[in-house]
Amino acid sequence: MAKLKVTLKRSLIGRPETQRKTVRSLGLRKLNSISVLPDVATIRGQIFKVKHLVAVEEISDADAVKFDKKAKKVAAKADLVEEKVSVSKDKVVAEKKSVDVKKGPAIAEKVVKS
Repeated sequence: MAKLKVTLKRSLIGRPETQRKTVRSLGLRKLNSISVLPDVATIRGQIFKVKHLVAVEEISDADAVKFDKKAKKVAAKADLVEEKVSVSKDKVVAEKKSVDVKKGPAIAEKVVKS
């Protein structure tokens, strides 16, 4: 699914309150701020309401990670988690090991089921 990169290009000074709230709900605060949003009808409707204030680009999911801070954090955490499961006769041991860049490797969870 494609994403939309929305950039606030014009000032909100002197604009009606409904347009200000719409821009804020799109995740835009200051001029030239960028927000990456899913390409759905509700977002398109909000963009249509303030089309004279914003610039819109369609981008792929791979390019969306470059702009979205939350997606960057999730992608970084996904790479740094290792799972290890060992099975013996009577018990199952599951370990989740996460690597923190600052602190180094640490065992986050160790679950033993018998």
